[in-house]
Amino acid sequence: MGNHVARHTTRRAKHQAKVRDMVKSFMNQYDKSKTGTLNRAEVIAMATDLCSGMVGGITDADVEFIMRAGGENTADELHAEDLPTALAVLMAVRDDCANFHELFLRHDADKTGVLPLDQLSALLSEVNDGLPPAPSDVSYILNQCEPRGTHDPIPETQLRCAIACWYCLKEPAHEKIKAMFQAWDTGKTGVISKAELAAVMKNLSPEVTDKEVNTLFTSIDTHQTGSIEYDEFLEWVLGGGIPLGTGMQEPKPAPGKPPKIKWSTGWLS
Repeated sequence: MGNHVARHTTRRAKHQAKVRDMVKSFMNQYDKSKTGTLNRAEVIAMATDLCSGMVGGITDADVEFIMRAGGENTADELHAEDLPTALAVLMAVRDDCANFHELFLRHDADKTGVLPLDQLSALLSEVNDGLPPAPSDVSYILNQCEPRGTHDPIPETQLRCAIACWYCLKEPAHEKIKAMFQAWDTGKTGVISKAELAAVMKNLSPEVTDKEVNTLFTSIDTHQTGSIEYDEFLEWVLGGGIPLGTGMQEPKPAPGKPPKIKWSTGWLS
């Protein structure tokens, strides 16, 4: 994967960065009632101005999701502290409307205009740079698409803003992998040594043998430099070699059972 920079991760980072400096200006401009909050009419005015020229325009569904400000229920007003979230969602809808539409069409394999759960999971995997979504991510999307039955397929009009919420507010997979790499690199050398890999594996599964660690280390160290570089680690995790977040905290095994970790060449018990 080399110096891979994930397209979706880059997009998401740009959306999040732009919002930080905008809150005061937008509150001053659109809080016509001077209440310190934006009511629905003021939010519609803001959204209309920001999204002028967007294909399809701002819909009632878009406004509903903006008013949620990343929560599960629609609010009557947006407070200043809600605005960064609302703006992040709004700008993602505006800037990546065509991108979301292409994603939907690509994953609507049977051309029904709605996505059942399996197609939704495949779409989220693509947005998450190849990593399958966590159950909490799927639940987040489904909650954003309420009211609906748990197993109801999701139409594009609902999914667009739900994806925008998740796209902006959930930490990108590559950021999680970077944090994971830094946690394993206890010597802060910028690479993971065999000893550091062994320490993580033995902490997770005390019965791991040195031979098993050597096998794992060799499979990850594709550059054959004697240490694991970030791009090798990234390739391994994105390839399903180990669950995202492993080694970030102490394992909590069930009483009487040793911890177990799945990695790319088998089960360690």
